[in-house]
Amino acid sequence: MYTEKLSEQLSIVDTHARIVTTGGTASTSTTGTAIDASEYNRIIAYGVFDVAKSATGASWTIQWNAATVSGMTGSTTITTCTGSVATPAANTTTGVSCSISGEAVQSARTDEDRYVQAVVTANVKSAHAVGIDLLVLANAKRYHPN
Repeated sequence: MYTEKLSEQLSIVDTHARIVTTGGTASTSTTGTAIDASEYNRIIAYGVFDVAKSATGASWTIQWNAATVSGMTGSTTITTCTGSVATPAANTTTGVSCSISGEAVQSARTDEDRYVQAVVTANVKSAHAVGIDLLVLANAKRYHPN
């Protein structure tokens, strides 16, 4: 008989370089790699949200999608986290995150979802640049004999 023991150690399971809005572009996003959520207890998407001085309407979104196949065909959104930054007097950097549990992924629909993918978006309403990157950490399931 084996029991599941929660692991406290987080491992890097996905990373994407910083993306930045360009002149006239109000939004930019990047899509993470499909991750087998059945292997993890908790999966956390982190980002560093950079906002230029005097930018207005700066906001970020991290959306978690789940699917039964690694190609993410027919995926559905299981959770979305959002935030915004008030018009800054100086360039500002803010840490952002959004987490899901492996259990929540598997109970999201009738067909058991297994794969998840983070989509990170940075938005701005003015002509100022904003940027965001993506780092996904997870703690693996560990099984130990009783």
